[in-house]
Amino acid sequence: MKKYGKTIMSLAIALTMLLSATAVAFAVDFTTAANQNPYVEAYLSELAQKDTPQSSSRLDSSDETIASLNSYYQKDVELSVLIKEYSPADFDVNLISSIEKEDKISSMHMMQTLYNQIDNNDCKDLVDDYFRRYAKDSGDAQAITFYNNIFERGQSRELIASEINETGIEAKQKLEKALDGNRSNTRATAAYDDNFSPSTAGQWAYNNYDKYNENFPAFNNGFGSDCTNFVSQALYFGGMEMHDTWYCHKKNNEYPAPASATQLDYSWTLEDPSPWISVEQFVSFWSSKTDNYFEYTKADYTENHSDILSEPITKGDVIILCNKTLWWTTPAHAMIVSAYDFTGRDYLCAGHSNVRRDLPLVTAVSGYDVVQIYCF
Repeated sequence: MKKYGKTIMSLAIALTMLLSATAVAFAVDFTTAANQNPYVEAYLSELAQKDTPQSSSRLDSSDETIASLNSYYQKDVELSVLIKEYSPADFDVNLISSIEKEDKISSMHMMQTLYNQIDNNDCKDLVDDYFRRYAKDSGDAQAITFYNNIFERGQSRELIASEINETGIEAKQKLEKALDGNRSNTRATAAYDDNFSPSTAGQWAYNNYDKYNENFPAFNNGFGSDCTNFVSQALYFGGMEMHDTWYCHKKNNEYPAPASATQLDYSWTLEDPSPWISVEQFVSFWSSKTDNYFEYTKADYTENHSDILSEPITKGDVIILCNKTLWWTTPAHAMIVSAYDFTGRDYLCAGHSNVRRDLPLVTAVSGYDVVQIYCF
């Protein structure tokens, strides 16, 4: 057997164990995913061709990446059905779920021309999410411009930061204090809870990095990943109220650490699929609500993290670590800024599933391709 065959076989075995079937948060099992989802099939083929050793942390990343790719494909197929009502008769809606860049670009151009005609909210939400997933990486100026118009962001943080004259830790502390007192000016929380404190969320994550709160499920029993669940809890304990589809409620004490979808459903109530525990659904839910957003390639962040520490990013902002799968960016892991390192000039991050209290972001991003930072 060739070496890449051993690589793909080890992935199959590991992912079969990691990916139990569930309709709530996680992907279907490996075999089903590879056979029925061309995105996953292409991703696994790409991994095999890269012929890189698969560490346990990278397998955890593959777990979330495959979950994200399953969600991408399901959404794209659903969109291809809903948009038939509006699309030209000669347009092949199967292009929407193609893995080819030119097909995605053609689909986005079509969607842009009829965007204002779409009166089905579910369809329009899927169109918005389609541009979020593919426009930036397509390199197509028309699609990128339309994406920027859809996800136009405010400049509240820049305005607040521009009035702070200090540097270093004093500047961060002043910005944290200002943000805690100006929630009405930030789109991420004003509509939900003016009392949200980003710095409190970051401090909670720092203090509780190695704990599992009994009011929420603990994904530490061989089923799923706890990374997004931990970040959601940090936001919640920072004062963010549960709302819309972002929620998690306890039914009973039977399965505090569910080992299967059945156990999860028995003891916990979540949206299906759930932005509380799924990194891709979390990004989909919050991307249009956050006021500021930063994105860096691994190379860019590694080279410039010292300067990036001066950006208006604070404790409580959410780190999404992504893989480049095929030609687009796919969320793979979530963490939260918990502290700063002004000696090494970097952000420090807390997270699960591998418990971390103050992992340097430059270290975290070394195992991924892209880092996205959502400012709350």
